[in-house]
Amino acid sequence: MTDAATGWAVGQIPGFSLEFVLRTADGGATWRDVTPAPVKSLSVQTDLATAAFFMDANRAWAVFGSQAPEPLATNEVVVWRTTDGGQNWEASQPLNIDGLQSEFFMPGEVVFTQELSGWVMVHLGAGMSHDYVAIYATRDGGVTWERMIDPQRGNLPMSCSKSGIQFLQWESGWVTGNCPGLMPGVYFYATQDGGKSWSGVDLPVPTNDPILLKDQTMCGLPHEPVFINGKSGYQVVQCLYVDANQAAQYLYTTQDSGANWSPRNLPAAYGEVFFLDELNGWFVGGADRDFIDGTKMYRTEDGGQNWWPLSTLIWSGPIQFVNPQVGWVIAKIDQASTLVKTTNGGQSWMDLKPVVIP
Repeated sequence: MTDAATGWAVGQIPGFSLEFVLRTADGGATWRDVTPAPVKSLSVQTDLATAAFFMDANRAWAVFGSQAPEPLATNEVVVWRTTDGGQNWEASQPLNIDGLQSEFFMPGEVVFTQELSGWVMVHLGAGMSHDYVAIYATRDGGVTWERMIDPQRGNLPMSCSKSGIQFLQWESGWVTGNCPGLMPGVYFYATQDGGKSWSGVDLPVPTNDPILLKDQTMCGLPHEPVFINGKSGYQVVQCLYVDANQAAQYLYTTQDSGANWSPRNLPAAYGEVFFLDELNGWFVGGADRDFIDGTKMYRTEDGGQNWWPLSTLIWSGPIQFVNPQVGWVIAKIDQASTLVKTTNGGQSWMDLKPVVIP
């Protein structure tokens, strides 16, 4: 959501296999399909997955590719962009796929730091604990794209599954991933040249958990880091203690644009976290992966140093707030999900039962 009323989403509509680009103007109760028309025509022939980035109420970018691994199509792959809330879309110049050795072409993530600078990560193949990717970058708002790295070019390790990509400015970016049991530490790589070269980032071990990130634990980064402003950001590290078969989850924060990271405890071993600013944050989760014993919503007002429970729930999922009172969660229970909303800072939640309207 970009404010209390307006927001975007990528989701499916019953009866269709395409992941649609959707937009709401009433706080999430109703949604309109604003997917580019040529993409919807193409989806009749193949099931399409969608990766998108929503900058504000009007500006967005989206790329579409096969939901299932299949050979790289001969048709052109483009990135779509809109500046009027999805009423009109323009296609970029085709992404350069010349010489690209790939099993398939699946969109991963799209990220922009401002209107001109953006990146797209696509997945090209997998197997033997590898996730082969290519990263494209634009400096003209998405009109043209340069291939920065691919499995044959660049030094980003292709081992381990990639969970996200983030940039703070043109030079500084990160790729995150999961390597359970393959290597100590976490898959966390940084670039200082827009994505052409990458180096590993070592995270500090919490003082109260000296074996974290060591051989006795399997750790991963479920998402890319999130930056609240030009200096402050956060990310989550999830770990499993092999011998004890127990899980832990830590919040890592930075105050210097990602140069250094500091660990802090999270209230539960599994769950999702969101920060509105440097101090105000929410966490929803529980002690077990399937949340058999339910979940709780927690609140912090000191940047995650202390948390207190707000409400007892039966679901978890991605959180977003636009101010200290109004927020949403994509609430997931088993295989089902819905959109819930709060107007009192997370103390109580209402099921919006969202619908897509013509």
